[in-house]
Amino acid sequence: MGLMRKAFGLTCLLAVGCSSGTSMSPPASSPPTKPGDYVALSQTIFMGDNITQNWPLASTSPQENTTIIISQGTSSSFTQYADKCVSGCTPNALQNEAPTNKRLVLLVGEFDALKLCGGSADPDLPDNLDDLVHAAQSLFGLEVWVGTVPPIYSSTGTPLCQTETSSINQQIKDVALANGAHLVDFASVLVSSADVNLAAKYSSSGMSYLPSATGYTVVTGLYNQENQ
Repeated sequence: MGLMRKAFGLTCLLAVGCSSGTSMSPPASSPPTKPGDYVALSQTIFMGDNITQNWPLASTSPQENTTIIISQGTSSSFTQYADKCVSGCTPNALQNEAPTNKRLVLLVGEFDALKLCGGSADPDLPDNLDDLVHAAQSLFGLEVWVGTVPPIYSSTGTPLCQTETSSINQQIKDVALANGAHLVDFASVLVSSADVNLAAKYSSSGMSYLPSATGYTVVTGLYNQENQ
């Protein structure tokens, strides 16, 4: 159980606007849709870091949906990120957007994979992700989809940091399962795509974890397939 979830019964989060000692309950809204039910992009919140920011499906202009970006990455500020989204600190991300939306799509963890690949780890990632998923469900009535992060490649298409990326994705899968969230295995579909030239899906220089246009097309196809 996440660190903030343990405190839910002791302190009242700002996001629900109640006073200390008041029992918490989700805001009045329609119950979350079941995973697999179609939800329009105009009622979907995409939340994450660089992968989300560069994903055309999550772009706010053509689809008019909501995208919440974490600029510094989860590896260094995930606790602050979770606090921000759960407790209503500036910006009041989920608190502001949840009333007009049905689904939250989380695509986070790529910075954590890179950090782990560099020899360090963020032990709070599972707890903070757990807090965020649970709060989105119980406080804001959102259906939560959690995505695995793509593999990392060199500029020549050589797989890098496979063990570390698998470790982060296993943590993501465990949190999704524990909370009854819908897991979307973006990493798997990129690896198993019929396009065997994996390097073509990624940027042409340096180490990359961001899909190219081709890679994003594959990821979008999986999302649309499960959003029926």
